[in-house]
Amino acid sequence: MRNIKNIFAVIDLQRMKSLLASNGFALEYDIIDLGTLDLGSNDSSSKDSPGSSASSINDLGQVVGKSFSVRTPSHAFLWDSVNGMIDLGDLGDVSNYAFASDINKHGQVVGGSNSIVDGKRHAFKWDSINKMQDLGTPGIFSVASAINNLGQVVSGNCFLWDSDNVMQNIGFEALDINDSGQVVGGSHDFDGGLLHAVLWDSGNGMKDLGILDGYTQSKASAINASGQVVGSSYYLDGSGEAVHQAFIWDSVNGMQGLGILGNSGCYPGSKANAINDLGQVVGDACGCSFIWDSVNGMRDLNSLIPADPGWSSLSPSSINNSGQIVGTGTTGSGEGHAFLLTPIVQPVEST
Repeated sequence: MRNIKNIFAVIDLQRMKSLLASNGFALEYDIIDLGTLDLGSNDSSSKDSPGSSASSINDLGQVVGKSFSVRTPSHAFLWDSVNGMIDLGDLGDVSNYAFASDINKHGQVVGGSNSIVDGKRHAFKWDSINKMQDLGTPGIFSVASAINNLGQVVSGNCFLWDSDNVMQNIGFEALDINDSGQVVGGSHDFDGGLLHAVLWDSGNGMKDLGILDGYTQSKASAINASGQVVGSSYYLDGSGEAVHQAFIWDSVNGMQGLGILGNSGCYPGSKANAINDLGQVVGDACGCSFIWDSVNGMRDLNSLIPADPGWSSLSPSSINNSGQIVGTGTTGSGEGHAFLLTPIVQPVEST
């Protein structure tokens, strides 16, 4: 699997698989700040500090997300190691609001932007030739959640667009889609209206993935090429607070909990946000973030980066097949910026 050239060593899929199965290596990460767009603010006060967040990374190392400041609306961006961060534009509304949710291996990007047609939020698809295309909205608004490598797009308000941008209502909150056309998300159609994680395809329709023991509801957030699904199962405690545990699901083993992390003074919990084709999972926990795999289990992601740069509060949103992770974190100067983590494999010293 090919990757762009950059200052970091990139681990291919087969090598990463062997390393995960080995006890001879300790996995750590280099972290870089992806920066922000120049949104034209001349206010040098800290009240208008620009920020950014990354939502997805593909196997070429291209990253998408949004850049913003207090005085300017969110702008969708595309980042790579050659060109840096570029503005993807918007659908023409005077607000200039847009954000990018996902990117596939062809560099096609999806997200949402306020439209010049009605001023409401519309799902979009962007590529380097056609730029930003309005996918329309079936109701009050639409936002594209994910795109697969065939150009199929899903939205959180129940719709699937095929590669020709023809829209289909699939009846539930759709958050991710793989190249087999399997869609995951959440539906209230089961268990008396409680939210359950679901898996859908055009041949079998919607399947209830269930809940973890001791929990009452669930929602799926991502699916990989082999049909492994991740998300979280949760219940409401006595104060009405949702207590989550990340899960992984497959057709053989069903839904399994990934464990929990938590800091003192905060309820323990975890939410899985993304999974790659190796089965590596990234997500959030109370006051921290995690990476999980079947060999090492759940590890605090913040403990795997160098202390020198001063990053904290990492929240990972996506992981590619080279193990690169993107998300949002707090820099040493206290600003919220998009980050890129690239794995570095180091030999473990024998004792």
